[in-house]
Amino acid sequence: MQLTQKRMGIRFTGIIMIMATFMGMATADPDKSTLRAISIDGDFSDWDGISPLVTSGTGTAGGINFGRVWAANDQEYLYLKVEVGRETIWQEPTSLSIGNDIRILIDGNANSNSGSFMEGIDVNFEIGLGNRYTEVHWSGSNSSTYNFSRAGILGLPTYSSDTFEFRIPRTIRPFSTNIDIITGNTIRFVLVDGSGARVPASGSMQYTMAGGNVAPPPPISFERMDAGDVRVLVHNAEDTAPADPDIRPHYERYLLAMQPDIICFQEIYSPHSSQRPDVTLRWTPEQARNWIASFLDPAPGEQWHVAGSGDNVTISKWPIIGTAGTSRYLAAHIDMPEEISLHNLVIFNAHTPCCQNNSGRDAVHDEISSMWRNLLNGTGPFVIDPNAAVIMAGDFNMVGFVRQLETLRDGRIINNSNWGPSFSPARADGSLTSAPLRHSHARDIYTWRRLGPTYSPFAPGKLDYIFFSGDVMELRRNFVLDTSTTPQAVLNQYNMTANLSESASDHLVMVADFEFPRLELVEHGNQWLVH
Repeated sequence: MQLTQKRMGIRFTGIIMIMATFMGMATADPDKSTLRAISIDGDFSDWDGISPLVTSGTGTAGGINFGRVWAANDQEYLYLKVEVGRETIWQEPTSLSIGNDIRILIDGNANSNSGSFMEGIDVNFEIGLGNRYTEVHWSGSNSSTYNFSRAGILGLPTYSSDTFEFRIPRTIRPFSTNIDIITGNTIRFVLVDGSGARVPASGSMQYTMAGGNVAPPPPISFERMDAGDVRVLVHNAEDTAPADPDIRPHYERYLLAMQPDIICFQEIYSPHSSQRPDVTLRWTPEQARNWIASFLDPAPGEQWHVAGSGDNVTISKWPIIGTAGTSRYLAAHIDMPEEISLHNLVIFNAHTPCCQNNSGRDAVHDEISSMWRNLLNGTGPFVIDPNAAVIMAGDFNMVGFVRQLETLRDGRIINNSNWGPSFSPARADGSLTSAPLRHSHARDIYTWRRLGPTYSPFAPGKLDYIFFSGDVMELRRNFVLDTSTTPQAVLNQYNMTANLSESASDHLVMVADFEFPRLELVEHGNQWLVH
């Protein structure tokens, strides 16, 4: 029986695909299986003790050059840690100088005919990092594409790095319909970049899912550890949302539940702001203060004080005795009573430039850091105690270069000719400390997400931070509030609803409690002593 040339071509291609599939089944390392609670937080310490699946891949000098790859899992997610060989921003395409065209190709069931054949494996799920897409491959040529938010992809850090960790759901729920991505005990996967880089160098990595369940993290209480702790609340109030009477109750519920002493809002646009002319709801700082005072009572004998600059508004139970700022940040000098703190407090409340505006973000971060240096040196816009505490908090839009985080945390000025020398922002202790800010009832640490009905192509990320001078203050309880993962019993206790966080803003609320050195009168025999 003779075959036509076309049919012979089909038969020959099929043989090559089958051969390639079996070749691709060769693993770069023996199967490993690790059940582990991995927090996607950009801190890789929870990968300690896990051996990499591979120790190197291929790539080019100065380009993507894959190194080691690790894998772990729990009952809901596959976790990957990947070395890419150069600084990149994982969600930026090659149109940005340090972007990438990395794809993660996963065969979720080690099956040769349930997806699309690529790189020697039958791919069920494809993740395009720099081009921000996920694609489910069905049998044949059919596929469905979803953005990162819709598919539930999470990766950190959001800023530039040469190493990243990812959380990939074993089942995605894009439209209230479950799509199983990982259906077998054993999976195969490959990472490739448009430059030709690949890991492993040949074949595929193989990973066997560990059985069992990982326990949820311990919940973080909403209550202070000590009544004397100072509670700072930070929130990007998207487009002056609390000015909308339909949204305002969500803010009032969480503020009543959290009972802050100092509030740092961003995106409270005033009638004088030109940053967002499309925003129709606008409040002056005084209107924001009056709103807070209308339902949130300070302690007896205290009142709410306010300062604002740009869209940043700081509201404090204690007097604000000095301010400076621009449209991007506000520095407020807060006069702390001695029974609360021996040191005064300077809070930088910031909303720095967004997205790919790295040059703008460089400049604002330099300016904030240099002002703190000048205040410490006695040459700032107002006079402070040389042992004053500092908090730098807000929406720093950390989706660009890691150097911008280092400027704030480490005092490493980027443009020394414009902003002066680098310095130690925590004095002898060197760097400021970054509050961990884990979600109160989940393992996550992201502070921004945009979910339905307008799902963002970007994955949830940590854009907001609280840095502080750990040499003169101690961080106590701290957390991110996400009511969507807060148990209903806790929500009922604090008169909150599950949809509160999503209804209030695209950013989540951050809360940090601090203990300061303070004057205490302690009875000792017949005398009162200063303690």
